[in-house]
Amino acid sequence: MLGAFACGAIIPVFQPQVSLRGGALLGLEALARWRLPSGELAGPAGFFGAATRLGLIGLIDETILAGALGQLRSWRRAGLVVARVSVNLSAAALRDPGYPDLLSFHLDMHDLAPTDLAVEIVESVLIEDDEDVAIRNVRAMARAGIAVELDDFGSGHTSVTNLLRLDLQAIKLDRALVRRMGEDGRGEAVIRAVTTMTAELGLGTIAEGAESAVDVARLAALGCDAVQGYAIARPMTGEEAALWLAAGQDGSRLAEAGVRA
Repeated sequence: MLGAFACGAIIPVFQPQVSLRGGALLGLEALARWRLPSGELAGPAGFFGAATRLGLIGLIDETILAGALGQLRSWRRAGLVVARVSVNLSAAALRDPGYPDLLSFHLDMHDLAPTDLAVEIVESVLIEDDEDVAIRNVRAMARAGIAVELDDFGSGHTSVTNLLRLDLQAIKLDRALVRRMGEDGRGEAVIRAVTTMTAELGLGTIAEGAESAVDVARLAALGCDAVQGYAIARPMTGEEAALWLAAGQDGSRLAEAGVRA
């Protein structure tokens, strides 16, 4: 697997996040992929297990971070309007006392500001954080101006306490909750309750897994602030995303998904 890093085969792909309050593009999430010799892009399920066993998760984190920031800079130099990119942080990264400094280093290297980056964390890391290193890192990143979002909210490790003790900007509803919407009224009731609570706390709510215009309309009616999913766009390479961005600057792509621009 080390050869994949050496030849640049571990790359970020990007999926847009758009506001349900007017259709503005909020940013793009960078997701890790392995470009196989065939040209196919393998998802994390195909290589994260091996990377974990080999102790390479930290290298994946840094590779995707650097690639995402470099791509953001390239888009902007091409005249494309992108507010920020977001990256997922592994448990190893979040428990590294020096990680906030590493983020600052990469931002400086790419001539970007902390507000150009968001990081997504999962709550299970905080539950297992005996020495509170992860919590201190979250607070340090937030103080620096990096947006911190709680990923996979509602996936089984959710604690309302963490919403109160962390400097979060938003939560991301797990795609399982979004799928539940169409099954019975309880799924919609849970999402409505969560969006009401987060609004009271001053947090944004981003719903993952919005796969259709019907999903987008339901999530808007339930009070979600933003959506991400195939209803907007599939994950794209940096070059594909540049074309999508150029075509959608007038909001037409968002309107196709049922988001009013």
